[in-house]
Parts: sequence; structure tokens; C-alpha cells
Amino acid sequence: MKKIFTLIALLSFLLSYGQFREGIIYDKTGKEKKGLIKVKKFDGIIFKLDENSKEIYYDEKHIIGYDIKKENDIEKYRYKIVENASFLRPMKMEISGKISLFSVNNSGTHMIPMGPSGVMTPMGSFTKIVYFIEKDNRLIRTGTRLDKKTLELFQDCYTLIEKLDKNEIKKREVEKIVNFYNSNCNN
Repeated sequence: MKKIFTLIALLSFLLSYGQFREGIIYDKTGKEKKGLIKVKKFDGIIFKLDENSKEIYYDEKHIIGYDIKKENDIEKYRYKIVENASFLRPMKMEISGKISLFSVNNSGTHMIPMGPSGVMTPMGSFTKIVYFIEKDNRLIRTGTRLDKKTLELFQDCYTLIEKLDKNEIKKREVEKIVNFYNSNCNN
């Protein structure tokens, strides 16, 4: 019994320690703090300066965003409000420039009714990346591809519109479109 308890305690320590990652938080005044960050599943983050310090909860009321170090990369998240919405949500910054690109991962489960009772049975899961484009302090949801409304944001770049019309760049290649605009279109 003692061995089992020790093993469970050790494993729970390792699992809880592994959830914190190195990162930086940015508060509303523009100051930044380096430390360890754990992203909460539904809202906010937990921050501590080092392994031994006290945990502090932050959300969109306290910070404008945070960066998390993941292996050889740094993922940047910013709290943004979408046009025609009334709440802030953390979004991953994919590209920063004249036009910035943000994304949110949406995941769920496909369900179908089974049998005469119509009980819903899970038939698989999905993850979908939803993109948001920011230009001139307007953040617009584009979904997984560009539509007519979001193409208007790129009208000042004739070369890009021409490439989209000729299908040299597909409308679902959102990252490629934003990168092309930021590097080739003079504004």
C-alpha cells in the first residue's frame, strides 16, 4: 500500500509540474513579466515567477496577452475582441504585420443517432483552425478560408487579387495570403 501511495504521489507531482511552461505575460500597462505559465482549459492562465513562488491567476481583465515557450518555438497569444462580438478571447498570433493573422483551435465530436431510441453515439473527433484577420485595428473572423467580405481587406494589393483570381493561391491558404500581402504589397 505504501508503494502504491508513493507511486501515485510521484506521478501526480510529475504531471502537475509538466503543465507549467516558460513564458512572458504582458499586463495592461505594457509591462512584461517572465516566469512559468499554465493555460487553464476554459479561461485565463496561472502564472508564477519560479517553481517555488505562489500561483497567480490572470485573465483578460489583467493582461493583454502572453507568450509560451514550446520546444524550439514561442507561441504568442493575445486577448482580442472580434468585430460584432462583445467578449475578449485568447487567440494565437500566427503572423504579425500590416495585416496580422490570429487563430483559434475549435475541437469537438461527431455524433450520430443509433438505434430506435435515438441515443447519440460519438463517431470521431475533429479539430478545426478558425482564422481571424486584423487590419487597421479591425479584427474579422474569416473561418478556414477567405470569403468576399475578407477579400475586401486585400483590395489594395492588385498582384495578390490577380493571383487569387487565377487560382495561383487558393482562398483556403490563409497564412500564405497574409504572408504574401505583408511582404509584397506596399502600403
